[in-house]
Amino acid sequence: MIGASFVLGLRQAGLVGKVVGVDVAEAELVTAKTLGIIDETATIDTLPPVDLIIIATPVGVMPRIFNALAHYPWLADTLITDVGSTKQSVIAAAEAAFPDWPRNFVPGHPVAGREYIGVAYAVADMFDGFRVVLTPHEKNDHGAVMRVAALWQACGAHVEQMSASAHDRVLAATSHLPHVLSYCLMESLATTEYETSIFDYAAGGFKSFTRTASSNPVMWRDICLNNNTDILYWLDHYLDTLAEMRDLIADEAGDELLAVYERAKSIRDNHIHLTQTQSVAKSSDTATQTLASFVSKDKTK
Repeated sequence: MIGASFVLGLRQAGLVGKVVGVDVAEAELVTAKTLGIIDETATIDTLPPVDLIIIATPVGVMPRIFNALAHYPWLADTLITDVGSTKQSVIAAAEAAFPDWPRNFVPGHPVAGREYIGVAYAVADMFDGFRVVLTPHEKNDHGAVMRVAALWQACGAHVEQMSASAHDRVLAATSHLPHVLSYCLMESLATTEYETSIFDYAAGGFKSFTRTASSNPVMWRDICLNNNTDILYWLDHYLDTLAEMRDLIADEAGDELLAVYERAKSIRDNHIHLTQTQSVAKSSDTATQTLASFVSKDKTK
């Protein structure tokens, strides 16, 4: 879904000539071709020369992909990026596969998405107004970083940069932990004698909290295994807070409970207000100029 949405965004911006799709699921390739997302198909071992590669797979597959890409002699002229949710593991996989870091591979992560699975749910405006975080390697070519940034900007995204370690710690708190909690709540309730009646009376709050439990299980297994240190850091912190909350409820400490709820409401209200009214864009004239130069090439390649 994410990779296909990136393609649709670039198509909408008039920046794509031909797209080659690679997927282990034949049905996904058929759907992508039917929907006009891709023009032809290949395997990871039969990929023809291309100008741009975007790797949109579970992060656990990254070593296999990089090992395959490392054998292509034409790769030095190809811009490469990814959408993996854990950046340190992706960088480690690339370092293990390539004798020298590929200067044109720019690790990235769009902080956007839906709880659906598959190319059929791709939309051209998936990233419009959302952040995309790039975590460049110290050996990256600066021009490659700017070109990748410009492509995401063409899809409507706000592009930012941070270190891979900072990305993994921050996203463990804001994305990985909420997914773990969502899966855990579903698992907890589904293993009780009240399963049927609970879900019969599920209201908006429950549906909102557990929405992400409909996400790709393989993807989230890989994220947990590849960013376990940072996820455990925040999970332990959450468990401490949860234990404190349990004690307040058990002690019928109404004033203390109210203080926690009021503080949490104020923080969330202020955060949502700020993120809705302040632009997070850090536009770059250089990136725009680089995009113009990049797409002036023969787009039929």
